[in-house]
Amino acid sequence: MKLDRILIATDGSESAEVAVRLGVGLAKKFSANVRLVSVIEEPVGLAGALPVLPETHASMEEFASAALETASQVVSSAGLELDATKIKGKAAQMILREARDNNVDLIVLGHSSKSGFERALLGSAAQAIVNESTCAVLIAPPA
Repeated sequence: MKLDRILIATDGSESAEVAVRLGVGLAKKFSANVRLVSVIEEPVGLAGALPVLPETHASMEEFASAALETASQVVSSAGLELDATKIKGKAAQMILREARDNNVDLIVLGHSSKSGFERALLGSAAQAIVNESTCAVLIAPPA
């Protein structure tokens, strides 16, 4: 299996931290380049009935930036080539687009921390990525 480019998705969760460590380990083993991605999703509300406060957007941006910074430090300390981006949209769609646009060989992401009800209501980004990806997908186990 060829692993020249690995996309690691991070949201700052414990499961994402496991994914970062796992992805970095594989990148070192295969001398692969790493692309870190953090997706800023719109807060789920009453289908647009309630406005999203600017403070909410700002805190989501800060959280995504912090997640990327933490993951970038792990990748850099391993001596790997790194490219990092934060994007807005639906997590699964954006991660799949990034993987396709950057010709990645492997997507590494954390296990969903959503409950069964939340997953049924909102869908699982990890499940959608596994179902729709044209490259290999590795889901890190729960932390």
